Amino acid sequence: MKAPRRLVGALAGLLMLAGCASAPPPDWALNSHGAMQRALAAYLDGNSRVGDIEFALARAELARTARPGLLARAELLRCATRVASLMFEPCAGYLALQADATPADQAYARYLRGQPQAGDIDLLPNAQRAAAKRLLSPARRQRRTHWQTALSRCHAWSPPACCCRPARPTLR
Repeated sequence: MKAPRRLVGALAGLLMLAGCASAPPPDWALNSHGAMQRALAAYLDGNSRVGDIEFALARAELARTARPGLLARAELLRCATRVASLMFEPCAGYLALQADATPADQAYARYLRGQPQAGDIDLLPNAQRAAAKRLLSPARRQRRTHWQTALSRCHAWSPPACCCRPARPTLR
């Protein structure tokens, strides 16, 4: 009977030590994670105003850490959400913090812009590696250049002035 009691006592002591060894995450981590999840969900649901408010909360929590790399990652996540919803626009928030981003985050940013480099493949998440390799293939690169040329022609075109004039209000 003494052996099982000692074993139970030792096991209980180990469990208590294990419980003390893992400290709870800091408040800023919990708050920023929750706000970021709500921001992305609101944006994807079409409620960009709520998304912007929640993102501002997440950004404020991350700013408390004085770790600009975390802010860069949050901005990159926001950009990835925009790309996933087919909104291809510059990521001004990330670009301002790009120097503080990790090499993996910088590789992911280039991937989101459709401009991965050969050295980026190993730094990307597994789910994006195959697509990045396809973007780097010579045939794909030539096709992408063709589309970039076509898009630049479209952007250079401007509608006639008659189409863009604001309508005059009518007085009654």
